[in-house]
Amino acid sequence: MTVRPDAVRSIGIVGGGVAGCALAVALRGSGIDVTIIEAQDKWGPIGAGLTITGPALRAIRSLGLLEELIARGGPVYDYVLADAKTEVIETRPLLQLVGEELPALVEVHRPELHELLSRTARGSGAVVRTGATVQAIHADGDRVLVSLSDGTGLGFDLLVGADGAHSGIRRLLWPGVETAPTGGSIWRAFVAVDDVPERFATTFISALGPANRVVSAPTSGGRVYVAIVEPEAVSRRVSDDELVPMIRERLSDYTGWIGELRDRITDPSQVTYRPLETLLVPAPWYRDRVVLIGDAAHVMPPALAYGAGLAFEDAVVLAEELRTGEPAATALARFMDRRFERARFVVDMSNRLITLRQGSPEGLDATQIQIDAEAHLAQPI
Repeated sequence: MTVRPDAVRSIGIVGGGVAGCALAVALRGSGIDVTIIEAQDKWGPIGAGLTITGPALRAIRSLGLLEELIARGGPVYDYVLADAKTEVIETRPLLQLVGEELPALVEVHRPELHELLSRTARGSGAVVRTGATVQAIHADGDRVLVSLSDGTGLGFDLLVGADGAHSGIRRLLWPGVETAPTGGSIWRAFVAVDDVPERFATTFISALGPANRVVSAPTSGGRVYVAIVEPEAVSRRVSDDELVPMIRERLSDYTGWIGELRDRITDPSQVTYRPLETLLVPAPWYRDRVVLIGDAAHVMPPALAYGAGLAFEDAVVLAEELRTGEPAATALARFMDRRFERARFVVDMSNRLITLRQGSPEGLDATQIQIDAEAHLAQPI
């Protein structure tokens, strides 16, 4: 491969989450120098857990991390529809994209995923700058110069905004392009469990109660993930002291296995709550030698459980295009050709499904829509 003189040789990645770390890992061995700029003084994960579905597992396999991720997470093979007593109504196998003997999806605790990605990123040679944010960006020909909050400045051939849904990079270069509330919210809990019932040990449960829908799946470290999506957000700040009683009240109609999990939620550190948001940055996601990936470019409610999946895919595709040695403009245009319509599909379908599950009178079969969406996402990227 001939590397052109105007090819990208140095990259600054703003944000050390899933998208940023995955890009650093995907670029290892490419000859491109990578610096991760992370706002936190202590680099660590934000949030509780993630569902890594089949297409995302496929992207992780290309990073060489699939086996270790599966070992760290909870492998899931089947989808179970259950009632409020956690009695099974229907079971269907999930599409196994990475192999017949491998799980269809993996539930993973964020600290486990972060440790794997951050360790591999550092091992790839990436430099990590913590405790700093980008205050200003200046394009200078084939370089982009950044001023950091610690008073220093850096220059790169390309700057990547991977700094999440409330991206500072997006606000600097795409002013006014912000997330919008869906009106809904999500409660999540991680519950320590010694023995998961065999019938639920490798299943993703969707339990339907009289007032809401609960999903649950085993995850890493002897924990089980529980989540509830609500059609409305709490109109005030939820204090730590309220987290346990409020999520338990929302689970009060459930018995059986879901009821057992509810009774084990006793500590606020087990619970997270947040309003749901959505965003799709209009194409292109790049300007002035700066490109957005992951939640900085697209945010959606977790109806398809594919926010992290899009982030992994963005990182893999961007790295593939940069590795060609083509000029930045060419690589970024190809990146957008491969990513925008897929991201729009995920955002649109996620918003549609969350509306249906919140009791919209649209009258469509949400389960069939989800099955069709999963089949679409199974297509190559």
